[in-house]
Amino acid sequence: MEKELDIVAAGYIVHEGKILLIHHRKLNKWLPVGGHIEKNETPCEALRREIREEVGLEIDFLQYPEPRRGNSLEYPLPFYVNRHHIKDSHQHYCLFYLCKPKSKEVHIEESELINYSWLLPNELSSLNPPMNDGDLTTCLEAINLASKLA
Repeated sequence: MEKELDIVAAGYIVHEGKILLIHHRKLNKWLPVGGHIEKNETPCEALRREIREEVGLEIDFLQYPEPRRGNSLEYPLPFYVNRHHIKDSHQHYCLFYLCKPKSKEVHIEESELINYSWLLPNELSSLNPPMNDGDLTTCLEAINLASKLA
């Protein structure tokens, strides 16, 4: 039986060398903020909406390379893309973006999130529950690249 595949967007939000992660209530995992892309939404629109809904922040995308100035609309490129299982029910094809917050005032949506934290690179390995090695490496890469782009 094939599992359902959802397309989602998530944002590694980096500010002053710290990355914002949320403790997701349903999945009991530390993750970047994100969620499902709704019909007629671009990934960037979906991510801005999800970040507003879950943590009350407005963001700017950190872009690389710089967008071309042409006649069509341009969107930031994802920092990272993967496909992963969500429990046994379905899979996510996730577009991860680098972002910076317009403010650092977080207001969490408690029905979805247990907590949040702004973390320095050396604090990531002390999360409970711990992140897997792949997610930890991606967070470190996001912090490193964001510091070069900001």
